[in-house]
Amino acid sequence: MVQQKGKILLHACCGICSGYPIGLLKEMGYLPVVYFCNPNIDTVEEFEKRLEAQKIVCMYHWVDLIVENYNHNDFLEVANGFENEPEKGLRCDRCIKLRLQKTVNKA
Repeated sequence: MVQQKGKILLHACCGICSGYPIGLLKEMGYLPVVYFCNPNIDTVEEFEKRLEAQKIVCMYHWVDLIVENYNHNDFLEVANGFENEPEKGLRCDRCIKLRLQKTVNKA
């Protein structure tokens, strides 16, 4: 029997990426709460598609979901001046920092 360790907030960018960590955290005795925060998504339509997939994953795993309102301007502010950076470059670092800082603030 796994000892219960309490809640843990898990940032999620999409349903596909969150499935494995949710299951692993539950096996370790945690009660994951998924925090869906993606201001970097280009359109609200794409944001909504990813959110729907995230909802399905959370229902499957019986975990709570917190959804941050879509605000693409948050991403545009941190990406300003880094638009020509390649994937995995400084723009990505700034985006990840933004989303993880929001996760820390939510926690």
